[in-house]
Amino acid sequence: MDETHSFPLEFTQEAREALERKLHGRGTPNAYVRFGVKGGGCTGFRYFIEFDDEPTLEKSISRSVGMAKVIVDVKSATLLSGTIVTYTKSFMYEGFGFENPNEASRCSCGKSFTV
Repeated sequence: MDETHSFPLEFTQEAREALERKLHGRGTPNAYVRFGVKGGGCTGFRYFIEFDDEPTLEKSISRSVGMAKVIVDVKSATLLSGTIVTYTKSFMYEGFGFENPNEASRCSCGKSFTV
């Protein structure tokens, strides 16, 4: 685990609760949830969230968020620095969102961004 970088993400209460529900529903409460950024999408970068049952902690930053363990790779941490992770559940949409101060623009569908 990389101790030289601060954890780049903050989570709303709704997002913390959703992480715990998803891990509990999956039946793997000891798994990590990996947040990161990959190249792609219409504007250059896209966010991803995935379960990681056996994470490589080298070159990664981890933190407990409520009862969930969250991990971010060091490369993504730079692009995610200061990001607030939200969770919305409505009639038309349910999912995590990102309020990232590093975004210069976002595509019209909201799935990718540029810095």
